[in-house]
Amino acid sequence: MSTVRNIYFRSRLKSCNYHCSYCSFGKKSSVVDWEKEEQSLRLFYEQISLLTEPVRILFIPYGEGLIHPYYREVLIRLSLLPQVRGISCQTNLSFSPDLFLEQIKELQADRSKIKLWASFHPEMVEPETFVEKVHGLYQSGLDVCVGVVGHKKSKATIALLREQLDKRIYLFINAMQGKTELLTDEDLACFTSLDPFFLFDYRNAKADMRVCSGGRETVFIDHSGDVYPCPRNPLKVGRITSLSSLTEPFCRKERCDCYIAYSNLKNTPLAQMMGEGGFFRIPEKRKVEAMFFDIDGTLTDGQGKIPDSYRDALKLLAGKIPLYLATSLPFDLAKRRLGNLFLLFTGGVFADGGHLCYNGQNEYIPLTPLIPLPEIDEDYYIREYQAENGVYKYVIRVVLSESTEQIRTLLGDRYNIQEKGSVLTIVDAKAGKKNGLLTICSKMNLHPEKVVAIGNSMNDWEMLSVVGYPCGVIEAEKGLRQSVHYILNPDHLPLFFEPFSDGR
Repeated sequence: MSTVRNIYFRSRLKSCNYHCSYCSFGKKSSVVDWEKEEQSLRLFYEQISLLTEPVRILFIPYGEGLIHPYYREVLIRLSLLPQVRGISCQTNLSFSPDLFLEQIKELQADRSKIKLWASFHPEMVEPETFVEKVHGLYQSGLDVCVGVVGHKKSKATIALLREQLDKRIYLFINAMQGKTELLTDEDLACFTSLDPFFLFDYRNAKADMRVCSGGRETVFIDHSGDVYPCPRNPLKVGRITSLSSLTEPFCRKERCDCYIAYSNLKNTPLAQMMGEGGFFRIPEKRKVEAMFFDIDGTLTDGQGKIPDSYRDALKLLAGKIPLYLATSLPFDLAKRRLGNLFLLFTGGVFADGGHLCYNGQNEYIPLTPLIPLPEIDEDYYIREYQAENGVYKYVIRVVLSESTEQIRTLLGDRYNIQEKGSVLTIVDAKAGKKNGLLTICSKMNLHPEKVVAIGNSMNDWEMLSVVGYPCGVIEAEKGLRQSVHYILNPDHLPLFFEPFSDGR
């Protein structure tokens, strides 16, 4: 027996008030039988009202539906049904948001159920005008995602759009259908920095019915009431009147070539990161108690600078979630590296765990005395970091690479040793980023399973492995990207996480 939880619906509508040059549909005109169009929506409402199991609904019209009063009314009335847990619609936002919100108020709808998939069209509207509408709807209590086609000529405009949008609103970039223009590595890097899922959309996903919810938990229903696994699959599996007894779905596609198709796959990074929000293309925001950040290569870019977008995200997060550092840098150097941003952090793990700072206290973990090293002074030099209770970190810079292994072998497992190029950092065996994070969690009554940690190298993995939400930046080492649950940059964090008490 099928258990349908998600429904994509498309009415008879085939008309759009926008005419973008890159959109083949926008160049077509279609005569619409408005009476039949409205009737198809009413019939859909009647069938949904008969369901007893909870469902979520996304309208995916061939054109713009929300400029029509009847379309908005049906969407709102569907949200009033107790079995409808959420409803959304693809829209260009060319309707009046104020009028829509007034309709919601008049019908006493639950705003938390209503969401919008808003598409920005740079040829038809200015970013400022579009963003103003998005923010008005979002601040009124509606969840919104924003999308735009990844045309390479629009990179500057898309970047401006991302800059102007609230950091908590997901901006997705759709790859050009048919790949009519080749994107350079620079283009791909640009779009991926704005949308962490862009490469997934650009490359598409291999179709695989073994891990696909299409035709089972998720279905596409057209205006006639016929049911299909997804909009890309033409093989009918039943009727809207019998959603509990659909036939076993089958797919002839080799690739899932659009978001609505590949979002049904359960074994992808997209599914893991988006969670339950994947259906509406709005990331599920996990509630967390704290965040820990590596600095070099995580908060800083290749030039050692902190991008402005990271700064803005940190300022937003700091007002809601406690932020901590977890770095190999000693306290004073970390403070200089971050400048005024350092004030946003309530403490952290410094000097590879040799120094912990929390709740206004400093804790140093002294090393057992460093055993004598062979007399090869010309091959390396040692720097000590000291506190009142002794040395808490050694840094050994090796001149000859063969000396590195010699020193590691000599020191054995007496210490916690990290190797970064020609530099060995040495702290006590009880220290380290992982133990430092766990100590702070214990002292501050934080639950590690409700903590985010983000880094860029495998040296960070031991720490990341003990938290509930391990993250690697997009440019992280391959091994780390394969190990973490989330691959995103610091400015993406507000899209996926929120505090336990979040007020917009």
